Amino acid sequence: MEVKAPLASVPPSGSLAASSGEDRIWFAQMLRGIAALTVVYFHLGELFWVDNEFVAKFSYLHPIALKSKPLYIFLTGWLGHNRIELGDFGVALFFLISGFVIPFSIFKVGNAKFLLRRCLRIYPTYIVGLSFTTLVILLECHLNNLPVNFTARDFLANATLTFDIFPCDTIDKVNWTLITEMRFYLLCILLNSVSSLRNPFALAFAALLLCGSNFLLPWASSTASPFLITLVSLLGHYSPYLIFMFIGVGFHNLFQSTWPLAWFLLVGALLLGLFYTSAFAIPSHNWVQRLVRGYTLALAVFSLVYLFRHRLKPHPVLNFFAEISFPLYVIHGLAGYALLTFLFNLHPFSLLNLAETVVIFIFLSYLLHVYVEVPTNRLGHLLTKKKT
Repeated sequence: MEVKAPLASVPPSGSLAASSGEDRIWFAQMLRGIAALTVVYFHLGELFWVDNEFVAKFSYLHPIALKSKPLYIFLTGWLGHNRIELGDFGVALFFLISGFVIPFSIFKVGNAKFLLRRCLRIYPTYIVGLSFTTLVILLECHLNNLPVNFTARDFLANATLTFDIFPCDTIDKVNWTLITEMRFYLLCILLNSVSSLRNPFALAFAALLLCGSNFLLPWASSTASPFLITLVSLLGHYSPYLIFMFIGVGFHNLFQSTWPLAWFLLVGALLLGLFYTSAFAIPSHNWVQRLVRGYTLALAVFSLVYLFRHRLKPHPVLNFFAEISFPLYVIHGLAGYALLTFLFNLHPFSLLNLAETVVIFIFLSYLLHVYVEVPTNRLGHLLTKKKT
């Protein structure tokens, strides 16, 4: 099977926006913007109002006295009734986009430089965002006379995205996806070291091992090895998401013509089947139904947009939200719930509260993007730039 060279270049900022010679990958940039808006809408526009007591419990807030749900929720509420949550859908789009774009960077600069770039792209922005969220939580606890349920050690484990290895709770409730991303990067580096991300057999074999880990826990427990038990448990926990991200790698190989369509369909069907198998190995059946349906919808949308990608033109609004998507994702959660609660207690108009909160967090995300994300991303490219 012929292996062709990867795309010549990827925009230095990490963006997928259309530019000269790269208009073919605008579709992924557009989907990133849609994913960011979808997740923010689900958290701030739906979950906060539909299940406020649940949100208040983990956000260090007192529930609001909401007499009725906002009318706009009924426009999207039918998805929830069918066990499809927009939050799952948005995260699944992010995962597919990562699977699609990560091979570009790995093939361009190599494993070690790629890892350095990703660390500089993720950690500085995330640590600043987590610090902001933590300060908001501490203020809430002080004003609401509530205990702080995490320590400095917990903050450090969250900031380094290792709280699953050094067991403690997540502080901001959204960083589990970043941990999944980091595990995916390491897995891609491992695969690219022993074989290649262009090798369909390597992807299929890795996915089979990930799926199989869900059924090895009884055996690992019988060995009484804490390390083995932890390793198998973590592999089983992340396996559905990592396998799903491999589908994005399949799209990358189809896009680069390193796989013919027949290989893509065959490997994609296998990966999707392993994703379903791995997901349904999770004990909570109701939650798994929601997960599977949301991810399946995201795959359908991604596939449809990919199919018609040549007809898509750059859109400045979607491009803007794609550019600030990471900072917006990092800071909008618990801090957004706190601002919504504060505004609702001032004037109980849910749609106005939502609009004010979204505008404020878009502005804060833009500042974080300009003054933290862009400079540190440029630093990563400067440190890993090829010498001439």
